[in-house]
Amino acid sequence: MDPRVEDLLDRFTGPRVTGPHPWAAVADVVTPLRASVYGTASPHLLAGPAHDLDEELGVDRRARHLCAWAADGTLAATLRVTATPVELPALSARCAELVAAHPGYGEISRVLTDPRHRRPEHITRLFAAMVLHMGREDETVGVLGVCRRRVARFYGRFGMAPVHDDALAITGRPDDDYLVVAGTYAHMVEKGMHRLLAGTRAA
Repeated sequence: MDPRVEDLLDRFTGPRVTGPHPWAAVADVVTPLRASVYGTASPHLLAGPAHDLDEELGVDRRARHLCAWAADGTLAATLRVTATPVELPALSARCAELVAAHPGYGEISRVLTDPRHRRPEHITRLFAAMVLHMGREDETVGVLGVCRRRVARFYGRFGMAPVHDDALAITGRPDDDYLVVAGTYAHMVEKGMHRLLAGTRAA
């Protein structure tokens, strides 16, 4: 990664973002947030086949966890990332095909924000920290993730876009409108965060 970009991302994320953490270090704060958010929006991620697969694969234990903190010290947003896809290849044969078509990509998942802290700043700092830390590793060039079709626009804000047109059905998850989204770190900086980072340059 360009040292100038590293410096910019580092100054942008600052002390409000911590990590990457091992799961044991943040489980006590991330778990309640997941229960609160997913309990209403995505209960299938807390129990049933989707949850069981996540546990079987040990994704949390294998991932690095990034946390963005609100001014009052509470957890505002969090995500996890792995240097190689762990969950995606196991979700469906089609997901496995899409992963194979993107060698050198890591995997991003469990991106969530506390409803009390929905300021775009928190999640943007979190994505910037992910790009900063993962972009320093020569093994990866970008990240892949899976989301509902209606959520794809959210990832688009950070330079990630669907890599296929056919909506996916995933065992253990409701409906059949999932998409795999991807972005290189360079593209995420250039297209996804350039406006916010431009404001940091002037600071």
